[in-house]
This record gives sequence, structure tokens and C-alpha cells, in this order.
Amino acid sequence: MPAAALAFFKPSRVFLPELAGVRCPERAPCIEDTNRLTEARALLAAATHDIGARLGKFDQPPKFIFCSSQACFESFGFKKAAAQTLGEAGTVVGPRGWVDHYLKHELIHQWQAQKIGGMRMLFAPEWIAEGMAYALSDDPRPTLAEPFQSYRIKFDTWYQQINGRDLADAIKREL
Repeated sequence: MPAAALAFFKPSRVFLPELAGVRCPERAPCIEDTNRLTEARALLAAATHDIGARLGKFDQPPKFIFCSSQACFESFGFKKAAAQTLGEAGTVVGPRGWVDHYLKHELIHQWQAQKIGGMRMLFAPEWIAEGMAYALSDDPRPTLAEPFQSYRIKFDTWYQQINGRDLADAIKREL
């Protein structure tokens, strides 16, 4: 990874999170505040188990970086989101993203990148990319802000129509 990319395109720091002051212990995840490592591991393990059971196992273990402070999250170039996924490269979790449904949402994006392909998902319709993440993450909000509510409804309707067929193959046919 060229140094200029790491310096100027902050999201690329997901490839070398140590440059953002994050520690990456031998066993995942990477974390800003090592005092919260047990909490992060437990949250990630539960969410990964649930999404793996629902969608199928991941090809590679998901990569997560947990930020406890907003400054850490912003050092990766993110501000408002609870968490942000960069395809298979990994997910950066902000201080308000340490919640089960946010982790599941981002795990779904990593699953999509692994099973459908990162480039294909970049150009996928939002109702598939985001609709799936909102619909299958157990997001507790009954109504989302638009356009996300419409994406979730459209995905739910489509998902019921595929009636248990292989989800990755069904998505690929839509693309």
C-alpha cells in the first residue's frame, strides 16, 4: 500500500490500522482501547455466529477495528456513521456502533463482498446492498429514514419470493 494512499485516503488505513493508533492483538479484532477487548470479542463473536447461521459461513474471518473514541473513528475518514465497511478489507466500528444490530449490519456487508464480490456489490442496487443489511441484521427500528425503509421493504419482498433458494446465487442473478 503506497504511503500516500495511507496518508491522504484515510479509509485505506483499514489495511494497516496500527498507523491510526489501533492495536491488533494476535487474535482479532483490532481495537483502540485494549481495556474493552473482551467486550469487543464477545460482541463480534455473537454477531458473527448469528449472521453465519443465517447466511452461511464466511470464506475468511471478518476483519473488525473497534474505535472507542470519535477521534479514532475519524482517523479512518469516517464521521457520522456508527460503523463503516470497506468490502472484504474490513469494518471500522465507531464509538456508538458497539451494538449487536450495527455489527450484524456490517457483517452482512462483509458477507456480500465475500460471496457476491466487492466490485459487484459496489454497483449493486441499494435495495440489495443496504436493504439486505437492514432487513437481516435484526435492526430494532420499526421505521427507518428514507430511502432505507424503502430498501428494506423491497429486499424483504424479494427475499420472500426467492423462498429459501441460495441467497448469494439469487443476488447474483439480480445483478
